[in-house]
Amino acid sequence: MGRYQALKEPSTSCLVHKPAHKPPPPPLFRLPTDVWLHIFAQLCQNLSQDGLSTLSALSLTSKYALKLVDEYGWKYLLQAQYKLVSIQSLDAYYSEYVQTERAGGGMGGESVRSKWWFACRYACLLQSCWDAAVLCSGTMEIPAPLKAKKNVGRGRRFGGDFAIPTLVVGTRWLIVGVRSELFLYPSRPTERAKLGGQCVARIKLDSRSATELGLAMGREKEKTPDDPWQDITALKAINEETSKVVVGFADGGVQVLSINLVKVGKVDKVQVEVLHHLPSSRRSEVADVSIRTTPQQQHLIASLSKRGLLQIHTVPYSTALQTHSWSIDTDGIAIPSSQLPTSANSSSGTNTPPPRPAFRSAAFNNAPLVHPDESSVAGGGAATRAWSVLLGPTWVAVGMTGEHAVYLYPFTRSESGMELKEPYYVANTGQHTSVYAMATASAGSNIPEFLLFAGFYDGVVRVYDTRQLHTEPDAMDMQDLNEALSPLLNGNYQRRRRRVRKELDPIAIFREDYDTDAIYSLTFAGPQSNLLIVGGARHSKVRIFDVSSLREYDVPLLSAPAGVQGRKKGAEEERGDWTAFALANTDSPQYGVVGNADRIIGVTDRKLWWFDFGLPLLERDVERDEDAGKVAFFRHRDGVLSYSSSTLHSSHGPA
Repeated sequence: MGRYQALKEPSTSCLVHKPAHKPPPPPLFRLPTDVWLHIFAQLCQNLSQDGLSTLSALSLTSKYALKLVDEYGWKYLLQAQYKLVSIQSLDAYYSEYVQTERAGGGMGGESVRSKWWFACRYACLLQSCWDAAVLCSGTMEIPAPLKAKKNVGRGRRFGGDFAIPTLVVGTRWLIVGVRSELFLYPSRPTERAKLGGQCVARIKLDSRSATELGLAMGREKEKTPDDPWQDITALKAINEETSKVVVGFADGGVQVLSINLVKVGKVDKVQVEVLHHLPSSRRSEVADVSIRTTPQQQHLIASLSKRGLLQIHTVPYSTALQTHSWSIDTDGIAIPSSQLPTSANSSSGTNTPPPRPAFRSAAFNNAPLVHPDESSVAGGGAATRAWSVLLGPTWVAVGMTGEHAVYLYPFTRSESGMELKEPYYVANTGQHTSVYAMATASAGSNIPEFLLFAGFYDGVVRVYDTRQLHTEPDAMDMQDLNEALSPLLNGNYQRRRRRVRKELDPIAIFREDYDTDAIYSLTFAGPQSNLLIVGGARHSKVRIFDVSSLREYDVPLLSAPAGVQGRKKGAEEERGDWTAFALANTDSPQYGVVGNADRIIGVTDRKLWWFDFGLPLLERDVERDEDAGKVAFFRHRDGVLSYSSSTLHSSHGPA
């Protein structure tokens, strides 16, 4: 038939008998169109399958209802429940579907369904592919050359020349950062296949440059000497296309880059421009960066060094750039840089850098040790180990090593600057631990954005309700008002203040009994973005958790809920959580994972890999080597090893 075969559904319009005299529609279908739009909006707000099944049943009642649901109902459903499914990416496949339907003589084209129906059916079947581990996999070698391993038994990432790779994925570009270079690839797997695994461009960065980098050299190898201080240690995208990215460097600097295609003669070249150059006040490796856009259309960029230097940059479109920085110690105390001794800020980004070890592995931590004269600043000489940072609407979270591995700082912004309030912290897990990755649900997800997902060193993802964070102006309620007025009415003017609990308990946990390895990366994926993807520390494992049970979470819990230490087996079997081995014969961590509606993309010590759950639906007739693309996985409920498939045998979707 065609590549859209898995999405094709016989239309009921050809089964409807046409009487000689067309009867008037039932009273229900005489309602104005705007009333029907309101009905569809209410049906599609239901996050369960009721809205989907109701629209399907309604479309089968009559030809008029079929047209009404096709034009409006499926559009509302797609916008309400499948926001991450891009209808533009399905245009080519929908055109093939239309041509085949019309060529089949389907009553003058009346059997052709709308593009909204096509996209909703694709999204519904896509969810089935995620649940059944139906996918097409692919891998690609990271092109950066590495020196030969001196000790093969310890693995490649323990080699003296190893640098941890970074990854961002957008609708246009897929970018891998290795050492001081960015490698640009097309985002879609089909476009990467046309290039034979070669990158579109290879860009050499300079953390000390505040000017345009010029044109990239395509696939040509750079001849400049390798400088470990120029290593890219953090990478995040600002926009969906990844044409603007934020880069963190080993010397503590941060740059905002613009990546565009320009015509040079008859050839398209990649042009890179440094939009903002943000040097660090202290030379310490950037562990992580986080980006958030404010309602005033400003970009907030948070960078965190491995020694606890937190910087928040306000990048407006017109006025001058502002930077605020704090030094965070092992107890979570954030001291503004303006209050630090002069010696702590003496290593500016323009001075000659101190010697840096050539060994780049995170296991030995590249960050320079705290100097003796800074010991009084950083918690009495205890070296801070900070790993991750995440910006929220009114707070910033810092993940580190300690008894309380996550500190959350409410912040306020004003014309005079930015101020961090007294931090909240997550409940002690009973041991010293670390948090390498944190995430909140994406904008198109049905999971509330106020839920913070933190991946711990013990392999457990703990979820926290950030609405428990209150600054003083926000914490005033009726009880506070009564407590404030009571002393005045009783003649006692002594000020009273209600104590705010600073410790946060998890409202949910996600764990897998067969895997207690540290969590290196977190992301969300799936057509409804209700799947939590966890990158592990060994064997290139990725864990997939269904977190849809949290999509209707609303009531804040003031203490740890009963049974928070484990999950009921019935709920686990219902979700069908599973763990996959992205690559065979490797002990590498998943240094980065990125998910969207139909894909997971990750990077290990030597390879870029991806799982595509949409291709089995859209390109069903394409011949593939079934055995070559199989991925080993196991369900969490039983631990039985299985292998993925590239064919979806069941095809349930909207009629």
